[in-house]
Amino acid sequence: MYYVYLHRDNKTKQPFYVGMSYVSDSGNRFKRAYTLFKKERSLEWWEKFINCDEGISIEILNIVDSREEALLLEESFIKNIGKIIDNSGCLVNIKTSEKDGVIKPTKVLQYDLGGTYLGTWESVNEASHSTGISQAAIYQCLEKLPSKYSAGGYMWQWHTGEFKEKILSYKNKNTDKKRPVFVYATNGNFIGLYDSVNETSKGLSIDSSTIFKCLKGERKQAKGMIFSESRLSVNDKTIYE
Repeated sequence: MYYVYLHRDNKTKQPFYVGMSYVSDSGNRFKRAYTLFKKERSLEWWEKFINCDEGISIEILNIVDSREEALLLEESFIKNIGKIIDNSGCLVNIKTSEKDGVIKPTKVLQYDLGGTYLGTWESVNEASHSTGISQAAIYQCLEKLPSKYSAGGYMWQWHTGEFKEKILSYKNKNTDKKRPVFVYATNGNFIGLYDSVNETSKGLSIDSSTIFKCLKGERKQAKGMIFSESRLSVNDKTIYE
């Protein structure tokens, strides 16, 4: 099954992005809709996101049986709302349909636990399908999580240009004792995990002092997100009110 989703600026109430993806079999069924990592979004989307002072809302518009149906619905929503790039509306989407072209995914580097380079994959999706390691596990490594330096017995890095044939081994990486920061949407959906307040601040463009206040309980949320030093239960609705 596939779905079409929308991102909306909480302050202006205007939609700014429409997308589609497949429904996941486990965990967050609408994982792509809730993916807010910079490396997994276009520059246009990211620049809009970091300027949403009151956070964003994520809406699932429709669920259909086939990818073709989802693509047609996505195209219809984009055409009806309009894009900034052609002055027809408020969406940051670059393309209206598949024929307009797609954003090329970032390549992924694979290393053994000793830090030796093994190969390059065209995307996380290709790496996952070829190795049998879940996309979620690989993403966690790519985002440099302190408790998840490896996935499937390998280490992973984004290929952003030049790369090293040899990196720090898993054993040495795992000596890093930085405190992790768990990030959630206000409805309880898990957004991501960062290895420190500083990395969280850089990744989400939120002042570190604001994140500290959330961690100490002086603030409930910031930019529509909840921050915790430990994993929260999605069933504990009191933390999201």
